[in-house]
Amino acid sequence: IKTAVNSYGPAITKTKVHVGDVDLALFSGTARLEHFMLGNPEGFSSAYAVKADTIFVDIEEKSLTEDTIIIHKIEVARPEIIYEKKGGTDNFKAILTNINGKAAADRTNQGQAAKTEQSTKVLIRNFVVRDGNVTLAMTALGGKGVRASLPDVQLKDIGTAKGGASPA
Repeated sequence: IKTAVNSYGPAITKTKVHVGDVDLALFSGTARLEHFMLGNPEGFSSAYAVKADTIFVDIEEKSLTEDTIIIHKIEVARPEIIYEKKGGTDNFKAILTNINGKAAADRTNQGQAAKTEQSTKVLIRNFVVRDGNVTLAMTALGGKGVRASLPDVQLKDIGTAKGGASPA
């Protein structure tokens, strides 16, 4: 997983992507990524878009072959998020554009038609972001900006009402 993230991540996002360490427990359905970093696209001044000390995921492993994947918990610890505005866009829109462009190119290369809805859904029982900071930065200021603590976030039962949500 570490090699895949560090190798394929930059091609998909067109940014630097790095994970320091990965601990995967296949039989329990858990994964822990440590020292994750998602860089910024070309043209943005901040050093990165997101860094996190730890990302923990606990998946119902039996659900991986089903139409709805059940995720018991996603916990993002100590994220550092830099939201950078540049003209009429921002770094996260640019990253999403890069990801969508890569996905569309892959579908075209595989001869698949673009789908407006994915058949696989996810149900997230517990999503937690804790001990984070967010910075609003401006490219015109060299990527510098205003930093604030991010309140802890806990969302429960994402997708439950609709029998699962799209991965997007």
